[in-house]
Amino acid sequence: EALDRAQALLRENPTDEEALLAQGDALGGLGRFAESLDAYRRAHGANPTDPDIVASYAKALFGMGQRAEALALLEAPIRRARDRGVPLWVPRPLG
Repeated sequence: EALDRAQALLRENPTDEEALLAQGDALGGLGRFAESLDAYRRAHGANPTDPDIVASYAKALFGMGQRAEALALLEAPIRRARDRGVPLWVPRPLG
């Protein structure tokens, strides 16, 4: 049912990142991992900075044995933040 809903949304808008994410989740839940990975890849192409998409895509890559690609995907936002001078943590006063 979730897969049917996602596919119906994608027929209307093939680049709908939320529908692609839902499709990937549904396909993964059905054990159709290669198709799931493709849906996440397309979602990532539509919105490469969405943390839910990045996490789902990386998890799928890792599950398919593509560990180096998964780690590179997860490291990319950290590098972008560091390059822009965005702190990755906020120090707290001691005591």
